[in-house]
Amino acid sequence: MAGARAAARRTCAAAQWWWRWCAVATAALCLRGAGAQQASPLSVAFQFPCQAATEYFDAAALVCKSCDQANGFFPAPDGLGCVLCDSSTGSDASFAGGFTLAASWQPAALSAAGRCGCAAPGGGLVVADMAAGGRRFRRCVMCPTGWTADAAAGVCAPASGAPRTPEADLVYTVAALNARGAGINLQTATQATIQAVLEPSGASPAYVVDSSAPLERLLGPAARECMDDASPRACNALANLCALQLYSPDAAACVMYDELVLLQQAGGAAARARRGSASSTPRPATGPLPWLLYAPGSDYTAAGDVGVTVSLATGSAPLRLVLARFDTDGTWLGLVDWSVQLQVCGAGVENAGAWTRFGTSYAVSCSVGVASLRAVADYGSPGPRLYDPYIVQDDGTLYPLPAGSHVRRFFLVDDTLSTPSGGAAPRAVVYPSSLELAFAIRADRRDHITPPLLTITYSALQADGGAASAAARAPASFSVSYSNAPQLARSFWYAWQTLLVVLLVVCGGPVWAWRVARYLRRRSAQPADAELLLFAGLAAVDAFSGALVAALVLVSLYWLALAKLQEEVHLLVPPDSGMYNFWVTLVLAVVGQAVGLLWVLYEQVNVDVFFLDWEKPRRVLAKGGAREDAAPVSAWRGLLVANEWNELQAARATSPPLTLLAVAALLDGAGFATAGYLAPDAAGYAARPGVASSMLLRFGATAGWFLVLGAAQWLWRAGVAGRVAGEPLGNFVDLLFLANTSAVVLDERTGGYYLHGRNHMHHADTTLSELNASLMREEEGLVSRRGLVTTYAGAGAAALNDNQTFTIVVTPELRRLYESTLLAQVEQAALDQRMSRGVVTSAVRGPLRPREGALAASREITAAFAAAIDEAERNHATQVIVPTYWQRALRMPPDAPAGRTLLAHDFGDSFSRVLFLGRELRLFVFEALLFCAIDSALRRAVVSALAVLGVWLVLRAARLHFGQSNLSRKTLVDKHFLI
Repeated sequence: MAGARAAARRTCAAAQWWWRWCAVATAALCLRGAGAQQASPLSVAFQFPCQAATEYFDAAALVCKSCDQANGFFPAPDGLGCVLCDSSTGSDASFAGGFTLAASWQPAALSAAGRCGCAAPGGGLVVADMAAGGRRFRRCVMCPTGWTADAAAGVCAPASGAPRTPEADLVYTVAALNARGAGINLQTATQATIQAVLEPSGASPAYVVDSSAPLERLLGPAARECMDDASPRACNALANLCALQLYSPDAAACVMYDELVLLQQAGGAAARARRGSASSTPRPATGPLPWLLYAPGSDYTAAGDVGVTVSLATGSAPLRLVLARFDTDGTWLGLVDWSVQLQVCGAGVENAGAWTRFGTSYAVSCSVGVASLRAVADYGSPGPRLYDPYIVQDDGTLYPLPAGSHVRRFFLVDDTLSTPSGGAAPRAVVYPSSLELAFAIRADRRDHITPPLLTITYSALQADGGAASAAARAPASFSVSYSNAPQLARSFWYAWQTLLVVLLVVCGGPVWAWRVARYLRRRSAQPADAELLLFAGLAAVDAFSGALVAALVLVSLYWLALAKLQEEVHLLVPPDSGMYNFWVTLVLAVVGQAVGLLWVLYEQVNVDVFFLDWEKPRRVLAKGGAREDAAPVSAWRGLLVANEWNELQAARATSPPLTLLAVAALLDGAGFATAGYLAPDAAGYAARPGVASSMLLRFGATAGWFLVLGAAQWLWRAGVAGRVAGEPLGNFVDLLFLANTSAVVLDERTGGYYLHGRNHMHHADTTLSELNASLMREEEGLVSRRGLVTTYAGAGAAALNDNQTFTIVVTPELRRLYESTLLAQVEQAALDQRMSRGVVTSAVRGPLRPREGALAASREITAAFAAAIDEAERNHATQVIVPTYWQRALRMPPDAPAGRTLLAHDFGDSFSRVLFLGRELRLFVFEALLFCAIDSALRRAVVSALAVLGVWLVLRAARLHFGQSNLSRKTLVDKHFLI
């Protein structure tokens, strides 16, 4: 019987070694064959089994290495490691053959042929394979009394044996490891916990599977073989079971792996760290078995030994990443290129691997269900396959990547762990709800990278809930990002803050101080009050938000040019997740510009405007013909002028609908939105699904097109339309001249603009022939010039004599007269209307027809202003001044003489500031900024254009309505005449 058992044991051992060799050799040969058929085969050359008798195959580095025979090491029978021919003496517990016994050994030695045997052969000695401390030994063991030395099998055979079962192997291994202080609970060793399983009801309980099928079937045999024989395949199986349980420190498989592998090798520091002990091991070396853990807080992810040179140049080679695949039972399946795999959302083959081009960030997201997860699952025998990620270095060797916070091996989809033993259906499907691969360039050598980090977040869906579970959906995503080193990121934000401070101080501060100085100049000696504080606050918001807009545009255009034009790696575009400060600045800029625009709108719809009719009445015979009386002056000229002013209120130099249509067409239609991709180039302006978009780059591309379109429209208006059709402002001043009417516009209490329109005809109410004849006389120089003062001589006299636009500063007395006469009547009429109709109805329907008292007040105030203008014309040497260069550049009003109205020549049509035409730049900037903000959030150019167009239509309607109502109240022209 003993001989039969020994023969059977020898046969099983030989079959076991042969099976291991065949599995690895077959995987290697299959990998070679698959690589030979691929268009881009792996550049890593390896050969298994190794040719030299003294070499073993390192499965981590994929190279053949020599065993240190000088120190007693020789290749193991499976060719995947070295065995120490132990020349020492000692005693230990041997777990071979299914029994625990105390054994002692004598020195062993290598022969010249590389065989390990007893140094002093004798009876009762056997050369046995043993494992201790996570290493493999061949020792000359002295069999205990009552045991038989079986030299062929390499064991001491007992008188009787016991059958091997998974349960017995687990009991055997747990007992042995607990004897060393492992503290494994045998009752819960095969228990699996699936955390936060999403149920159709929305609840997320933890599922506990008392007897998990893969743990019950594999845990005991794998642990025993790893402990007894230090088998790489068995130790890999143990590691895989630990990975399936997400490296839980309470999982028996993880504790066993720590005890049998990591704690006994250089990775022991990592295992201790996972258990809560301190460690500083950056990159553990575990021999032929790739390590699974590294110490949290170590500097491995910032290591600078990745031999991969990166470039942003067009045509540069993509990054090569490979995956080492393992069956759950630990069988190594070889290497595959990583490009389109591991994306549970699925993706087109032509786009899914776009992220391998350095600098091309990638992100896809979707909702998945149990059926779709099982469809993409990668299952082998007897469960899901697991992966170790590597990056191929410039020299063709593999560099291992960490995955998660401190693990390497991972799986895609698994429902086996939640499967109870006995054939019951799986209770849950575990899948990666978020899989992120992050690359970062080094600060010292920007064409090199630190070890890429793969971060995986696992979630679970209920799988045994019937139709409701089958219909349940949950989110999933896959993303790849490229970023700067932390030092470079900090430098970027330091530069950003510096630019903001400089622009706020150099641009925003002076603009705010200038506006407050202008306002104080107009207020003369009035003391500070709430109105001054309100003005200063609004001016600060407006000026400083303008500086923020300048910073946004400059930074975004700089990064757009840098990202798309650099070939050598200088800086990578910060991802949107790190652009919080940029987004806050954008929001503040939009809010500030919106407040400034509403302030401008409020000022424009509340300006004081009225017209001075210089027409003299004709003399006509009175009724009966006994005498001549003054005929009434026609009101139609005033109505015509009021209508033209009303049309000018919301006129624009650019066309917002045309601008928005062009931007949307360029971004979405022509594909220029692809300039916002986090990719080294625009890829021919073709959309690439999955390639991530950058808020910073898209802002720069959009702002650039707004600048181009705004400049193009301005050049068209100035170079073509203005020359053909004339400028609207100049046409309005010409109309005033032909109508013999002047306009006074006060946008401040005592300051504003005067548009001179008094002509030299006897009557403006005349025939068309007489008007043409008067214009002909003007062209021939037979009448005086159009200006208020026509006696200037010397250089520039022609422009002064023809100038019809002025800034005006009226006396406080004239202002009080205006308020106490006309404005008092207007405000009383508005109050009566609100009392009778209600506030809302009055605001919507506008003012009522003017009362007779208001018409009389209008005639009185018109006469007073006409007298002030006449006085200024008579005393033009002191009351009509020519501003200096700096006064024109800064639009600073001159000092007014006490008690006199002052006029200053204005050659820049400053009165347009009370119209949209004079605020074109502000309006255009607000529209562009609002579009960029909405587009940055939605990444939809058409939707952003429609939203901005809606805002513009509301602003335009408000300007027209309230501006018309204000014009009707102040000029006493009934709103029904404003068409």
